[in-house]
Amino acid sequence: SGSGKELAARHFHRAAAATSDLVAVNCAAIPAGVAERLLFGAKRGAYSGADRDADGYLVAADGGTLFLDEIGELELQVQAKLLRVLETREVMPLGAAKPQTVNVRIVAATLRDLRADVAGGRFRDDLYYRVGRPEVRLPALRQRLEDIAWLVYREVQRAAPELGVHSTLIEACLLRPWPGNVRELIGEVRRAAFGARDAAKKVVRQEDLD
Repeated sequence: SGSGKELAARHFHRAAAATSDLVAVNCAAIPAGVAERLLFGAKRGAYSGADRDADGYLVAADGGTLFLDEIGELELQVQAKLLRVLETREVMPLGAAKPQTVNVRIVAATLRDLRADVAGGRFRDDLYYRVGRPEVRLPALRQRLEDIAWLVYREVQRAAPELGVHSTLIEACLLRPWPGNVRELIGEVRRAAFGARDAAKKVVRQEDLD
């Protein structure tokens, strides 16, 4: 978490020269029971309160890329319907009589071991074989120490471009384990830069870190 999965997906999307936008969805944040409606859409009258047609994420990403973060959190019945969309390139919204054709790339990310979930019956094997390869692993920040100096400089420039970066700040960042990865580093460096600026300093140093 926080290693840059969505950023990698956005780079892939741009490299693919898509004709539409990237739509990012955090599957872990979707409330139980509504994933099917949000992904595939719904027609007016399909359920109580459906007073108009609503496109799902797959239709919104038509011509572009749908990024499914934490795909392992999807319910099994939703996984089955997603597989059918990938195989047929057709979406059947809730309450619809006919499917709608879509052309969408799927990029999926997960913290889970999907192979273990397949073995345990928590993830469909047929969907895994459809989306599980090719696979790109994003290493933890502590395994990418060469990125830290660049990330620190960039974030200080974004937060307070008038400030410099002292070598002690870089050294301190290299020594921390950063369990929250890039997301944690960026947040801490930003706070250090704001603190240094408010203290009328010209350089961000190690002591400005929390």
